[in-house]
Amino acid sequence: MYPSLDNGERWLFQPKDKYDAYIEGLNAERPSNRQLETYRSRWNLNLGIGYPF
Repeated sequence: MYPSLDNGERWLFQPKDKYDAYIEGLNAERPSNRQLETYRSRWNLNLGIGYPF
């Protein structure tokens, strides 16, 4: 992700369906107390002071 790129090339958003299906396949073989988490959209604040972009 590079905010300095031209419009339409700045951000990359991908659906997580394949990732979730892969994790669910792994969880089928794991005990219930060792399950992996599927993708959850969360807010994340990144603060960079002095970094050019």
